[in-house]
Amino acid sequence: MTIVKESPPTYVTLGKDVNLKYLGLGRYDRDWYHYDFVQVKNIDSLNNAIRIAVMTILNELNLLEPYDGFGNGAWGVLKDLLTPLNMIKIQQDFITVLQNMRRIKVINDVKVEVDNKYLNTVNVTYNVTSIDDQLVASGVTLSLV
Repeated sequence: MTIVKESPPTYVTLGKDVNLKYLGLGRYDRDWYHYDFVQVKNIDSLNNAIRIAVMTILNELNLLEPYDGFGNGAWGVLKDLLTPLNMIKIQQDFITVLQNMRRIKVINDVKVEVDNKYLNTVNVTYNVTSIDDQLVASGVTLSLV
């Protein structure tokens, strides 16, 4: 599966962000070192941005004007049975989030698998190409646990 997006408009992107440290079971927190945030740059910043977007519930930030419509609709599906049809819906929700990110040029792959250890939990892996032709391959866990 490859989805090529139209050419994005030109923006200036800061290209750095606070690193998110994985705590387990779909939870992240800011990474600290000597009483300050650990920063990531360039392609790691894009991976962080993807994590933030997919870990945010759709319209969770709708009171902040730039974030209206921001987030991932897959969270609404997790409370239902994880049937094959719902797994496709989660995959489509992830693709929609990735398509809305201006720093992504091509969505190469999105895979969703049920986590058999925890109820209402899925593991999602993604593979995208950035607008400057760098590859980002990573994943997240969405869980209601």
